[in-house]
Amino acid sequence: DIDGAIEKIKAFVEAYNTVIVHMNTELTERRYNVRDKYGGSFPPLTAEQRKEMSEDEIKAWEEKAKSGMLKGDSTLFTAYSSIRRAATDPVQGLSSDNPYTSLTAIGITTGTYVRNSLEGAKLSIDEDKLRAALETDAGKVMELFTLNTPMIGTDGKPVKDWNGNPTYNKGIAQRLYDTLDANIAAITTKAGISGANVDTSLLTKEISRVNERITLMEERIESLTERYWKQFAAMEQAVAAMTAQGEWLMQRMMDMQGNQG
Repeated sequence: DIDGAIEKIKAFVEAYNTVIVHMNTELTERRYNVRDKYGGSFPPLTAEQRKEMSEDEIKAWEEKAKSGMLKGDSTLFTAYSSIRRAATDPVQGLSSDNPYTSLTAIGITTGTYVRNSLEGAKLSIDEDKLRAALETDAGKVMELFTLNTPMIGTDGKPVKDWNGNPTYNKGIAQRLYDTLDANIAAITTKAGISGANVDTSLLTKEISRVNERITLMEERIESLTERYWKQFAAMEQAVAAMTAQGEWLMQRMMDMQGNQG
């Protein structure tokens, strides 16, 4: 079913392009901050500020405040780069008579790089070339995507990784699956999963540490406030006592002057 295969490959390319453009957008999105002399600073709004703004003003402000939150993020950049390599690098370990060692060989290529453009990372399809490859040998095209065979060294033995596990030559679909799985795990470790019963992610731990510091600071402020109020009350009592004593002395002096008169 050549037409069915082409439609599935088109769907794969469309999904890939959507993901790549979204990730690249997040990595390069403008971040507004105090050093941006043209854009200004947009910190989170306080409750008091919200009361003085309309819903449209709040929405516009928060869009600026959230813009660029993932700009240059190392975890996201690693995911972006590894997904691109998994899709575009040549596949090793294919059948010796398989001429289709990369997406380019079946008519799927990346665009020309253009500075500050998202188009250079996207895949495009030469449908005629893809159809010709499928009509020539659909099995070889399938192998390009689904290959998953152990790597064999020059000594004829399986190649193992540092942990002693066998390594594999993998097709593009297999590589993408493994790459996505690994990067989802890395992002989960850093940011957690929405709705998880137990969240031990790095960001959650950092938020907990910040909240603990906030609690300690609030307790310290409360303690300082209480101490200052006590000092203020003691000073008021001392001033009242000194005032009373001064008035008493003044009255005695006036009494003495009256007696002398």
